[in-house]
Amino acid sequence: MTDAREPRRFGPVPWPILLLAFVFVFGAAMTLWGPVNLLAWRGGTFPMPDPERPVYQQKIVEIARVQHEDQPDGSRYFTRGDGDAGPSESGIPPKDGAAPDPDGPWDAAFVSWVLSEAGLPVRPEKPGNPDAWLVADTLELTGAMADRGAYIDAEADPEFSPQVGDLIFYDYPWPFGHHVNMVVAVHGDVVTVGGDELGGVGLASMNLRNRGGIMGWGATGRLEDPAAAEAAAEAAGAGADDPLDPDDVPEEAEPDPQIGPRPTVTPASAPRSGR
Repeated sequence: MTDAREPRRFGPVPWPILLLAFVFVFGAAMTLWGPVNLLAWRGGTFPMPDPERPVYQQKIVEIARVQHEDQPDGSRYFTRGDGDAGPSESGIPPKDGAAPDPDGPWDAAFVSWVLSEAGLPVRPEKPGNPDAWLVADTLELTGAMADRGAYIDAEADPEFSPQVGDLIFYDYPWPFGHHVNMVVAVHGDVVTVGGDELGGVGLASMNLRNRGGIMGWGATGRLEDPAAAEAAAEAAGAGADDPLDPDDVPEEAEPDPQIGPRPTVTPASAPRSGR
């Protein structure tokens, strides 16, 4: 006897199943390749300074801890410390159209302020320019770090291991733009603190197995170790036909192991914005 039943026909997949499949695939892709800081776990207890760390790292962590606890308005970081915020007096003139805008992004200003209060200004104060410490633009900050031999391009050194106090520079997809924050603890995951994160001083933990969105690093140990910074700056100035051999770096230029790795070549093409 012939089976007269018609073959089973499958209709279109219900849209809820398609939506769930899309969310699953998108989430997996973001976890593997998405901007790491946007995926970071937010909140938690701020780490205390480690007495075994170099003094400059302890200062950075303690200063940042107080800022995270206080949660001040971002405009604080466009002036030197006051009675509540730090030991120095304000030297920033009133803002005008050409000056840093305290109502705009303040992540770079926060990092500049913390480093300055810790005694490691990215741009040392000079006669006639007492406000050189303030670098309020993220790309300009990468250039300022490169000028000090302290910027490491993420593509040039994909295995760079950040230390406490180091900066992390991000290049987010549109519409987020660039961002910078700083490392305050390393224990498997990296714990960062940053200004202008969800409108305040934010704490985040992330795993660097995924380094999506990271464009570079700021090795603040080189700001504290002039010999290391000078060696890296010389490397940055070396011509493409005459690169610096790492073996040519003087032994005395090697920083303390807790400060960071031996100086690497800082690319002369480190991103900079106009000044």
